Amino acid sequence: MAQLHRKVRRRRLDHAHKTALGLVREHDVTAHEDLKIRKMSKAPRRSPTPTRRVRSCPTGPPPKRDSTS
Repeated sequence: MAQLHRKVRRRRLDHAHKTALGLVREHDVTAHEDLKIRKMSKAPRRSPTPTRRVRSCPTGPPPKRDSTS
C-alpha cells in the first residue's frame, strides 16, 4: 500500500512541477501574493435603512432621540 501512495505522490508532484514550469516559460512576469483571507470572509456591513436620513439631506439632519424614553 505504501508503494502505491508513493507512486501517486510522485505523479502529483511531477504534474505540479511541469505545470509551474510551463507557466514560467509561457509568461514574462509571474507574481505571487500572500493573501490574508481571514478578514475577507466577514459578512458585508449592513446598508442603512431607507427611512434613515443622510447628512447631505436637504431637509437637514434627523432629529435627535431622547435616550430617557
